[in-house]
Amino acid sequence: MPNPKIVLLAIYFIVSSVSYSFAQAVDPSSIYGKVICGYQAWFNCPGDDSPLDRWFAWAYPEPAPGTVDIELYPDMSEYAPEDLYPNNFANLGDGTPAAFFSSYSESVTRLHFSWMEENDIDGVALQRFITQLEEPLLTANRDSNAVRVARAAEEYGRIFYMMYDITEMGSDLFTTVTEDWEERMLGELDITSYSQYLHQDGKPVVCIWGVGFDHIYGTSDETAHLIEWFKDQGNYVIGGVPVEWRTGGVGSKPGFDTVYTKLDMVSPWTVGAFHTPEDADIYNENYLEGDVAYCEANDLDYLPVMFAGISFHNWEVGSSSQNFVPRLGGDLLWKQVQNIRDLSLPSGYVAMFDEYNESTAIMPAADSYFGVPPDQYFLTLAADGVYRSPDFYLRLTGELTQHFRNGTLPGPTFTTSPHSAPFFFRTSLEQQYDAQADWLNTVDMDIPVTNVSGPNGTASPVLDLVDNQGHLGTSCLQIAGEDQSDEVSLVYFQVFDVDIVVEEDTYLSYEIMPLNEGGRNVAVDLFMTDDSNLRDTDAIDQFGNGMHPGNQRGVINEWTEVRSHIGQWVAGKTIDRIVIAYDYGPEVRPFSAYIDDVRIQNNLGEVTSVDELINPKLTFKVFPNPNNSGLLQFELAEDFHPKFCQIYNQLGQVVWSQPITGSLEQLQVRSLPDGLYFVQLSDGQHHRSQKLILQLEE
Repeated sequence: MPNPKIVLLAIYFIVSSVSYSFAQAVDPSSIYGKVICGYQAWFNCPGDDSPLDRWFAWAYPEPAPGTVDIELYPDMSEYAPEDLYPNNFANLGDGTPAAFFSSYSESVTRLHFSWMEENDIDGVALQRFITQLEEPLLTANRDSNAVRVARAAEEYGRIFYMMYDITEMGSDLFTTVTEDWEERMLGELDITSYSQYLHQDGKPVVCIWGVGFDHIYGTSDETAHLIEWFKDQGNYVIGGVPVEWRTGGVGSKPGFDTVYTKLDMVSPWTVGAFHTPEDADIYNENYLEGDVAYCEANDLDYLPVMFAGISFHNWEVGSSSQNFVPRLGGDLLWKQVQNIRDLSLPSGYVAMFDEYNESTAIMPAADSYFGVPPDQYFLTLAADGVYRSPDFYLRLTGELTQHFRNGTLPGPTFTTSPHSAPFFFRTSLEQQYDAQADWLNTVDMDIPVTNVSGPNGTASPVLDLVDNQGHLGTSCLQIAGEDQSDEVSLVYFQVFDVDIVVEEDTYLSYEIMPLNEGGRNVAVDLFMTDDSNLRDTDAIDQFGNGMHPGNQRGVINEWTEVRSHIGQWVAGKTIDRIVIAYDYGPEVRPFSAYIDDVRIQNNLGEVTSVDELINPKLTFKVFPNPNNSGLLQFELAEDFHPKFCQIYNQLGQVVWSQPITGSLEQLQVRSLPDGLYFVQLSDGQHHRSQKLILQLEE
């Protein structure tokens, strides 16, 4: 086992050899007018050169379907290839190899702080989990994180302070915390001497999270003694306290009134205390207003906690539902900002910056089904049915920070755009993952229906969402009707309401499966705010076909991608809505087609890769697929000898599991209900997955 102090000295040597260009710094002399984000920096991966050198916080014992500790999947598109670590999941929906980052990496810490600077976020409270100090290698790992955060804060002009989380501590609480502060934080790391360490009234800021919670160790006398010790050392002390700290209700210990008044600032943990904007208003009336009045009367500062949403179904299976407290596209967070600023509170705390485990992270996260592996359920930012790009909550936090900094009141809605380059819009139409259609079966009134009826010549043409037919996942859109004229025949359905400024590098992409010859004259079109459209430009797809529906595309009963570099023709224009159309003249005939996987993004086709992440030889095929017999047959690569087979449903739950004792030639799964599954084979070192659609019922 390596000596932690030797490891730490090596860390100091490495970081001291790096030269920095200092940005204009956020003022570290006061917490007033600041928004602080909780920062855990606790993710580790094997091979990251850390003292741990193992999976930590991502999963236990290692990432695989059913063993993950995170719910919200991180977006990895901005990480350097050398900072990506394969995680054994199937490729993401867009084909990107699945990987995680390590918080130990200096470049990762700097990237995170560069996001803070770019989005004008003030800084972080670095979590220090006391129970982790029981393991020397874990202590060395956390010490290295503190050094990296301090250096990155200076480089990017952000502020930081230390937050002790005393959850699960016992009778040695006082000595463990005080010795760590004296010996490591001040002695070895000299952490408060960094220029961007936050001070208040000339005192270093320290937070003790867990004061007064009924499940956390410490009598009122013991807890007061710890607070007084920190104050006697010349520190400004924040207490992370229960929601009902003042009222003495659920979750709080009795008899702590005098303990709270010994703090300099109280910060009630509101994460999960309410689920909707309406509930946030009730919390405001029942707690927040009274808390503020109490603090004013007792000369206490107040740091309100804000959160985007929370869910931890994967981490603690059965303890919460999926998407437990929905983000509502930012509306839940914004309502909290409004209530807090209406009371003129000068500071705020956002929980959290990098908490993917409980899904509170504002760091970039998967925007859609394109951004997650299909063999395990993960939360995405579009889970509520509205599109948000991976960096949306970074940008939204930057906007809310301005209101605290400038002392202004927020409006009824935020102004942060739902998207930013390179991701403007992506949906595979999967429930719980993707943006859903704003309109279904709604004819665009700018173009009247002409000579087109519904299927079989009755009623009106239709455009609906259908299940078990999707290209990626199960859901897709189907357009159907009948062309009744050999001259002009058309119908345009408006589907997605967007507001996207096209850039030079912007592409449109979608998948189409014509179900008959008429379906080959179905296409996705874009209507602009200046009343122009895509179809009447000279835009072409990757095959050289014009983007007008009149140009046939696709092969009947096969999926075909249509991709067009639309920035070459409509750069600078703003897309107002995405439509799906049939538009053709010469023939009387039925038309029907599936449409799926609609994307508008820059540089489409560029995929971040990890060297040797996937051995292409270690693959297999399962057939027939779709399967209506319940008897699966396999074709294995010559050098792939699986030892175990598992089948997962769409939610990442194991529904079939068995060892492979000989050669795997076929498998009987008639007991499974119809639906989408993922068959995973493992040889003990590699996991490989294939999608399977069961259609046993006639």
